Amino acid sequence: MYKDKKKRKYTNRTYHLMYSSHFMFYVFYVLCIVVGNYGTKNKSAWFQTWYNSKS
Repeated sequence: MYKDKKKRKYTNRTYHLMYSSHFMFYVFYVLCIVVGNYGTKNKSAWFQTWYNSKS
């Protein structure tokens, strides 16, 4: 019983970690789009630089 409860808690924590990191990446991506659209004039070049550094 205790073992199962502990395992479930660990699974929930792992899922939460994955979800939050995915959510943070989504926020970061949207932020990059917004900054790319309004912050710089050479949008495509800036995005290309960001894409190259990401991969």
